[in-house]
Amino acid sequence: MKTFLQRFLATLGILTLLFADQPCWALQSESVPAVDRGADAMMLRFPDGAVRIGFLSSHDPAGINFRSARHGGVIFLPWERLEAAQSLALRVELGYVQEDAEELLIPVERLVLVTGQDRVGVVLSREGDNFLMKVGGNTQVIPKNRVVSVTGGEMAPALDVYKTEELYAQGLANLKAEDALSHLALAEYCERILDFPHAMTHYTAAIALREGTEETGPWQLALEHAGVKALQADQLDRLREIDRLRRRSLFPQAMEKVAAFRQTFPKSPLIDDLNKSEALVVRTKERVLKDRINQRWFYRTTQMIRKVARQKGQTMDSLTALMDGDWTEQLRATVADDVRKLEPTITPELVGQYWSQRRKGRYHVATYGEATWLLGEDRAKAGLEKNKGKTKISKAKSNDPQSEFQDRVQKYLQNQRRAARASFSGSKDQVEERQSTWDLMSLDARAMWLLAYYAEFSGEFEVRPGVAHLCRTCGGHGALETVEVGVTRNQATRGGRLTRCPVCHGVAFVRRVRFR
Repeated sequence: MKTFLQRFLATLGILTLLFADQPCWALQSESVPAVDRGADAMMLRFPDGAVRIGFLSSHDPAGINFRSARHGGVIFLPWERLEAAQSLALRVELGYVQEDAEELLIPVERLVLVTGQDRVGVVLSREGDNFLMKVGGNTQVIPKNRVVSVTGGEMAPALDVYKTEELYAQGLANLKAEDALSHLALAEYCERILDFPHAMTHYTAAIALREGTEETGPWQLALEHAGVKALQADQLDRLREIDRLRRRSLFPQAMEKVAAFRQTFPKSPLIDDLNKSEALVVRTKERVLKDRINQRWFYRTTQMIRKVARQKGQTMDSLTALMDGDWTEQLRATVADDVRKLEPTITPELVGQYWSQRRKGRYHVATYGEATWLLGEDRAKAGLEKNKGKTKISKAKSNDPQSEFQDRVQKYLQNQRRAARASFSGSKDQVEERQSTWDLMSLDARAMWLLAYYAEFSGEFEVRPGVAHLCRTCGGHGALETVEVGVTRNQATRGGRLTRCPVCHGVAFVRRVRFR
């Protein structure tokens, strides 16, 4: 967890020397920069979506005095009345929250499961058929056959993985009992994991080992500060409860605890720590919300498309029109309902913003299959310039039989297209043929086709250039040649009768889409 005292302790000795003749409250007032926003108009946002335009008259740790631009009246607004993100940004700007307060981070690994969920923690063992993983203070057994991928290189809050007692035991293992600096380092470490009683113990031991020296002055002040926190047992338990709720992703409940703490203890000496706890809740919520929206977006996309494909009586054109219409809005609304426990005020528009800012992972694959021709030739061949070598056979010499066959196929297909464009009845027949093909496709094939279509043309995904595989029936030619052989020897007709490939319908390949 990000420490509440890391930056404070790092500069404590310097501040003590600079302000040795001033009381402790003077140090706190000097650490809060005076930001003058009174002359700048600003827009306040509220959790219910309302906004107000006006000016910041004054501020204190409890809230702000806001002067309305419309009628000039001044009203006091507690910090919790404002929209959470803006409240945090203002308190950072005004100096009530230290933005750079770093938490204790440890290297972790991310296991992505077949369900689309993931587990972030420390892998304790990889032996056998299971992963043994430390997550949220508990040890979990995760079967390897349920894991899609394992990635490392990430950092996560230590208290998201271990309990306070476990972290203290790890720090204690490195203690040199007769070294004052070792005790000092462990005391600072204990404050970073909110273990203030043990922090007092090791500050006391460090001072005793260096008793009578000048350098123990800052240590004594740090001991007194840790002692104040240790005496606030009830308030400290509330802070820990806020952190426990944060680690369980119960962010609305955590923010309720923050508001209750602020109302019950308005002048608490731990108000700065409360501000930092709240800031950590907001940051963690943003991170978890983005990850959860990313997961649910992919899950809901495939689920809702399969539901659409299952509907009877729908034509292919009506389904593609649905994909091109307001279907994305329905998807956003569904995902918003899925993550409403994390953020009750989430809207479909905000879901779209989070989705656009997502952390992109591995590519997914969808294919139109043998029904690629239903896209139409222009769409089916769009964006395949880099893959011509896979879909077309290079031209050979003019006297090469293979080259002659290719020329004949190309002329045949061109004539077929001209005939289809010139004949109204042919277009009608083509529509009926397309729908007949669609009706004969299996549910899985229709769902995969719609998924490929939505991923490629909705604009909601990052799509790599299309990849095509040659049609297995015609070998990538787009047409088949039928050769009739006479009864007598050497009476075979020169050249055969060409017919359009009944599988690819002249498109010559199967198109695949890679997206994320």
